Amino acid sequence: MAGSTASSINTTDLLDALVVLGADRRRLLTGAGLGAELLADPDARVPSAKILNLFRLAEKQLRDPFVGLHAGRRVHPRGPLFYLLFSARRLSEGFDLLARFARVTLDSQRLTVAIAGGEASLTIDLGDPDLRESHHAVDYAIGAILEGIRQAVPGTQPVGVDVAHPMIGDRAEAERAYGCPVRFGFKRSVLRFASAALKRTPAGSNPAIAAQIKTSSAALLARVTSDRAEDRAADVIRLLLVDGIRPDRDIVARRLFMGERTLKRRLQDEGTTFKKVRDRVRVETAQALLSNRQLKVESVARSVGFADTASFSKAFARWSGVSPARYRAGLPARGVFGTTPRSGRGRLRPVGGASRSLGAGR
Repeated sequence: MAGSTASSINTTDLLDALVVLGADRRRLLTGAGLGAELLADPDARVPSAKILNLFRLAEKQLRDPFVGLHAGRRVHPRGPLFYLLFSARRLSEGFDLLARFARVTLDSQRLTVAIAGGEASLTIDLGDPDLRESHHAVDYAIGAILEGIRQAVPGTQPVGVDVAHPMIGDRAEAERAYGCPVRFGFKRSVLRFASAALKRTPAGSNPAIAAQIKTSSAALLARVTSDRAEDRAADVIRLLLVDGIRPDRDIVARRLFMGERTLKRRLQDEGTTFKKVRDRVRVETAQALLSNRQLKVESVARSVGFADTASFSKAFARWSGVSPARYRAGLPARGVFGTTPRSGRGRLRPVGGASRSLGAGR
């Protein structure tokens, strides 16, 4: 998704972290074309191009080739995503909420949660091609999410991090920042934790407050989501998959408060079909989950709505041009610590619900 936007609150968090590192706030604002009035508006959105300008200017000012990495370590997260995590009953619920409302922070962002083989993984995909190509943006996203987890649930540390860009400079620099082994060159970034960490209770756990923040976050998400029927349908399909519900057209239409015929017509007007939208969401989700080698292919199949591996493999080959096994074989590196892991014994737990067989759907 090109031309994405970030919330003004999270942009201010980034700016504050860069200033803590020694950058000049006024020069950053002027150089990036950011007005103080924009950042003062909690409902404002900041174009990703201006975010990238902040990183470029800060790197030049501080002469720091790792400025995104270092800013991620110094950030003090705010905004609804952090407070959802902070007030959740357990870290597991916090991860679920992060994945559900990731687009509030960055409207092109996708987070995917999975559990297998005693390990919980949080996959981060920035979505926007320009942000994906910036090692500063990738490093900062990983660091900001990790710092939010550390502050919400003190003592929580990852067991490994996979980074979606080639290694730059010294690996030890990243390992100092993240506090764990780090691998580079992946298609998507992944934070990995021992699954036992999901039982931890956040410092501000309060179900009543969490419910209120969830309501306001849903309203924010509705505002930042595109009015295009294709994008709205895709968002609903993702949430249905998260909840273990088969993403049939009639269910999606109801969630969008429209009839099936209306949804069909609006998608046709935009040059697409419901099946194409659902297939796109499924392949994006499947590719993200296949990057975790501890997840069995049948678990990935169930998570994207297939009752059996054979049907999923056939569909995935049609979508991607290769089988799930060949797609996984083409991914770089192996294992959290650079070794080849045993076949994952755990089952995928889709975000927000138990794993279940959904069938291929309509």
